Amino acid sequence: MFKKLAILLLVLMQAQWLVAHGVDGCMGNMQLGLNQLQGNTNFFSINTLLVRDQWSSIDFWGSPSITHNNTFITQINAKFFLKEKLAIRFNTAYLRNHEMGFDTDYSVRGMADSKLMLEYFVFNRKNEHNSSFLSFATGVELPTGTQNQLLLQNFSPGSGSYDIPLAVNYLYSKNFSGIKLQAFYQINNHSKAIVQYGDNYAASMSFFKMLGKKNWHLVPQAGFSFIGYKNSVSIYKNKVIENNNAFASLMASAGLTLEKKNWTAGINTNIGLKQHQLFLIDKRRLYWVNLSITRTF
Repeated sequence: MFKKLAILLLVLMQAQWLVAHGVDGCMGNMQLGLNQLQGNTNFFSINTLLVRDQWSSIDFWGSPSITHNNTFITQINAKFFLKEKLAIRFNTAYLRNHEMGFDTDYSVRGMADSKLMLEYFVFNRKNEHNSSFLSFATGVELPTGTQNQLLLQNFSPGSGSYDIPLAVNYLYSKNFSGIKLQAFYQINNHSKAIVQYGDNYAASMSFFKMLGKKNWHLVPQAGFSFIGYKNSVSIYKNKVIENNNAFASLMASAGLTLEKKNWTAGINTNIGLKQHQLFLIDKRRLYWVNLSITRTF
């Protein structure tokens, strides 16, 4: 099994080398296979994401300037139960990022920050037709990332500090239809970097319907998500200066998951509906597409 997963990861990474230059981080996927609806299943997943970001600003001469940022991500996620209500979660990613604008054109690549978290299930109920669970998770984000990019800090490219992620997950399903709610907040600590991240946050709500038979299931889903981050700070001559560059975005989300036995394949996308960016950025368009393959056991 692990040999097949390793081969699959290698194929996904090679595909990214052929298609694009960039990568910049990931918030997490919306896998909704039957086993994961139950909430108490170990899993190992590989995701590949395309994040596209475009923004316009006013240059020194008062003229509009447009910048494009393409980010590709190969991400590994895993969850293993230590006890009936306690699981350990791990996440890491490799990033490729290409930014192109009026006076910029560069590419960077490298590891993202990695998360190690404990997830506690307050309750986890299931029977033949109904399922529900509520869980809380926290841990540490390790400074394994090599990129410090403020505009995409929701995707953990590299803060340079040991940070504290907090997450809440809730799901309710009745007769194979239901709702899933997720919320995430990360406390970013001080680092040695000149410019340091502000705290970032995300939330999502999705409705789903399970279709299919006993051996396979098709799960369409749709909803909304909200992401953002607070002002960053700059360290200058031992003084802390707060930057006026907070960001928030309301996004529409949609996805489709196919499960057969212990394997799950999924695709979902998030498209910005209304976005707010301070500082010199006038208009910003952000969206991403996520492909994932998961093995539950």
